[in-house]
Amino acid sequence: MSSLNRLKGYPLDVVFVGLNPTEKAKENGAIFSNNRGFWNILDDSRLTTITKNVNKTRLADEIFEKHNYSGKNKYGFADLVDDCYDSKSNNVTIPAGAVEKLVAKLAEHKTKKIALMGQKVTDAFFKAYPEKIKGRWRELGSIKIKEGKHREKTKKIFGQIGSIRINKHEMKIYAMPFPVNSSIPDKHKDYSKLL
Repeated sequence: MSSLNRLKGYPLDVVFVGLNPTEKAKENGAIFSNNRGFWNILDDSRLTTITKNVNKTRLADEIFEKHNYSGKNKYGFADLVDDCYDSKSNNVTIPAGAVEKLVAKLAEHKTKKIALMGQKVTDAFFKAYPEKIKGRWRELGSIKIKEGKHREKTKKIFGQIGSIRINKHEMKIYAMPFPVNSSIPDKHKDYSKLL
């Protein structure tokens, strides 16, 4: 099976980076084809125009290949590990050099913004480029919020966490919540920071 990565054209305004495809994606030949969660977030954040009437197995090609439903923007998608189909991220091993290889490819496509989807992907970028990401991701990505007199809880803060310059081309890096199967509310507000 060929990669489900979709990097077509340049410059790419935003490339969404996931960890790996699922069995369902492999079966359908399309990312995020199991449900509409990811696509609804793109719609609700206004990164795309309304895609609710488009078949979810066609959306990856429509948005990332044909650049439909995205206004004047061009979006791309890539997985760090495109040959592992395990749905449990703890079972996925990111090969040495995978982040650097992907970043070089994104620089070729003159990518403006890299949207890292999920903790494991963000951690991998921080490990590969610690000097490029401002502050430590785990500290930057969370704050403590008072709940009552004696309780605190940690809340993740998402958005731009740094930038990477490759061959005089600078790409902004954004940490985003994973779009599906996550208890983080109002994810579309975090994704709208990519506009």
